[in-house]
Amino acid sequence: WNIPGNRNVILKRGFVVNADSMGRSDVKIEDGKIKEVAQSIRPRENYLVLDVAGMFIMPGGIDPNTHLDYAYKKLRTVDDFYYGTRAAVSGGTTMIMDFVMPQIGESMEDAYRKWRKKTDTEVVCDYGL
Repeated sequence: WNIPGNRNVILKRGFVVNADSMGRSDVKIEDGKIKEVAQSIRPRENYLVLDVAGMFIMPGGIDPNTHLDYAYKKLRTVDDFYYGTRAAVSGGTTMIMDFVMPQIGESMEDAYRKWRKKTDTEVVCDYGL
């Protein structure tokens, strides 16, 4: 959901799935961060409460092997960092790991700086290089 102007949300009665457990729970979100997961969270003032019974609540996925905006010989990958990460986020992936690819004769440090300059302005999710 897009919830403009309200950064305090309680998701009620969702089916929470994480690395070590799953079951019905409430989730409290403050300022865009998960603050509490419990069987029942009492709503406070200024919280948007959403009944998500019958829906799954789970962490975003991590794609540890992406090749965005990559050139090889005369070919180039279809997705650049902006569109590739937008597509990833729309499918539930919230972090990618991409590769720094130095050109012939370019140092890894220079290539890293170049990739960071590009990724810092284009990527719309968490990322690592």
